Amino acid sequence: FKFKMPQLTKAQVKEAFEIFDADQSGGLDASEIGRVLAQLGIKCTDQDLQSVIDVCDTDKSGFIEYEEFEKAMLN
Repeated sequence: FKFKMPQLTKAQVKEAFEIFDADQSGGLDASEIGRVLAQLGIKCTDQDLQSVIDVCDTDKSGFIEYEEFEKAMLN
């Protein structure tokens, strides 16, 4: 699962995280990521979504926290 992201600013990344984090828990789960990608017309399997979590979730909490999200989006 790969797609090319445009270059974003830190402010844009923060705003995107806040939109993705629908329950305002401070961490993104697979359902939140899947919902936003679906709204963008990007179809993902549950396995694709879990792969995103696995790659970005460096502390292995099961969620993508803001710092992990920012690192993934800006690199």
